[in-house]
Amino acid sequence: MIRLLVFGLLLMTAGCGNDTSVVEIRINSLLHDDSSKVWMVESERINGVENAPENINFRTVLTFYDDSKFSEQPLNTVGNRPPKYGSFEVADQNLTMNFRVDNKGNTYLVDAYSKERIVLKSVAKGTYRTELILIPLPKL
Repeated sequence: MIRLLVFGLLLMTAGCGNDTSVVEIRINSLLHDDSSKVWMVESERINGVENAPENINFRTVLTFYDDSKFSEQPLNTVGNRPPKYGSFEVADQNLTMNFRVDNKGNTYLVDAYSKERIVLKSVAKGTYRTELILIPLPKL
């Protein structure tokens, strides 16, 4: 039994060599996967109050493109109505995202991100504090 334990420890130690490195996933690449990718607003809290519709068909979907453009529209209107288009920029080494639509802009702090979800919090000092949680578009 001790031989097996020592062998296991030796195997784990050998597997953790110095050749391993952590690869940073940049949010910019995550958003559009070097082409385009559709994300859904899972949660939209304004001053702590949930504003995303419960029915998934009425939630907003955002499509991010690799040319720093995005489109936005409710899921139930995809293919029926044209979306709103805008541009986005990831700034300050993945810490903030700036969205621009029709000469209006919003800046969000990138609170957390992974392949499963992106959490954005507004940085505006106005009366409304917004938190958005984006998830990849689920299979419907």
